[in-house]
Amino acid sequence: MDVFAKIYSKFTETVKTRSLIEPGDVVIASLSGGSDSVALLWLLVTFAKKNAENAAFCPVTVKAFHFNHMIRGAEADGDEEFCGELAKKAGVSFRAERGDVPAYASEKGLSIETAAREMRYRALENYALELEKETGANVKIAVAHNREDRAETVLFNIIRGTSVDGLAGIRYRNGRIVRPLLDVSKEETYAVCDRFGSGFRTDSTNLTTDCTRNLLRLDVIPYVNEKTGSDLTEKLLRLSELAEADAEYLDAEAGSAFINCAREEDGTVFLDCGKFSALHPAVRGRVAVKAVSLAKAGGEAPFRDGVSVSQSMVNRLSRFAESGRSGGELELGNGIFCLKKGKIIKIGEHSTEAAATPKDNTPVHLEEALETALRADACGELSAEFSGGRLTVTGPLTARESISDALKRAKNDTRYASFDLEKLAEFVAESGGELVLRHPAAGDVFKPFGAPGKKPLRRFFTDVKLPAAERENAAVLATGNTVLHVFGVRGGDFVTVQKRTSCGIMFYYGTVPAED
Repeated sequence: MDVFAKIYSKFTETVKTRSLIEPGDVVIASLSGGSDSVALLWLLVTFAKKNAENAAFCPVTVKAFHFNHMIRGAEADGDEEFCGELAKKAGVSFRAERGDVPAYASEKGLSIETAAREMRYRALENYALELEKETGANVKIAVAHNREDRAETVLFNIIRGTSVDGLAGIRYRNGRIVRPLLDVSKEETYAVCDRFGSGFRTDSTNLTTDCTRNLLRLDVIPYVNEKTGSDLTEKLLRLSELAEADAEYLDAEAGSAFINCAREEDGTVFLDCGKFSALHPAVRGRVAVKAVSLAKAGGEAPFRDGVSVSQSMVNRLSRFAESGRSGGELELGNGIFCLKKGKIIKIGEHSTEAAATPKDNTPVHLEEALETALRADACGELSAEFSGGRLTVTGPLTARESISDALKRAKNDTRYASFDLEKLAEFVAESGGELVLRHPAAGDVFKPFGAPGKKPLRRFFTDVKLPAAERENAAVLATGNTVLHVFGVRGGDFVTVQKRTSCGIMFYYGTVPAED
């Protein structure tokens, strides 16, 4: 068996065992002009021809696509011209598109590498959707990552910090994106190019160590191999295989969990906060990614297939589900917002429903509620509107079961704030005589429950990584500049109800009074 036959056999084994390409598929070859993508095109064309010769299979259609990032001037234009000629030689249709990556990177605050990847994959996805409508076939996007790329990615992810998904490195398949060359080496791609005599282009930026990936490939991995006598690439690939198996299991668990706690309707995802928050963190994160990736704004899903869904976004959504106030909004970016109504979060484009109801941000003064409770008159009917939500005051609480219930609610749900009534009245009198529900103000201090002392409220928000938009819209119970409770975020540690409390008062803030 000659060299090409061995490489082709390895390629087809990957395609078939991983079910990357099925009979009748339309496959877009992402063609950069480098040796990897050129080898990918020739292997795909060979695969399609052999399938066409087999009457038992529907033919596979191959198309070539090139994205000019407009980074390297004449060199990039030369790449585009080369790819067009190569596609003609291979006998496949060719499409080229351009995007100003430096301008996009500057606008979005991204690195050039990240901006290039986002623009390229978006263009590929749009082309795939166009072909799906045109042909009615399943459309795959084949990209040319090789086995060394996978190993380098694992090491790169370890260096910058990663999860089990990062340890899996580059997946063989992600949605419609397939990577048939992950078992093919860089040297073998050169052999394929030689076999067809097509040559390939060399990206000059790949020969410098200015970016981390190049540094790992050109310097770090060879250095480790030389000093340890081991094959670091093989070790990293073994790690990626084990991690991929773990990640696939977690993905399956997340798929089942998503069905149980979420649903998607016309680009809007509805997420049950209680069921979502109860999930194991390893599964909850994946459910969050799926929910955000399905959400649409302006008819498009900007985070389709989880692209650019950051860990920060996952953490923010998890905190919002667990402690965000009902009626509150959370912006994730790219036109996707989360609106919390009771125990359900709607994830999608900005809600006109929320915007249609003006919010009354006038502070709510609660001295009268305190006085009523101190007179042993029930104030359970007292409620007030504030910033799109409603505050309900219940007291006095004198029965032992009522005290126990208030203690439990305040401990488990930050929408509730429960205090020792007499101590609260004394504390308010000493602090200025006013008890107010309002938004945060300059100079506010807060003592989180269980903390050793007070700290500026703004520092507390930083410590818990509360997004800026949520900080200014938070609802706080305060006297003077002392914050007693941040609703939906954290309870304070001033005069809270205790087991030995004989008389208490409870505040609830949300869209409607809680039923639980």
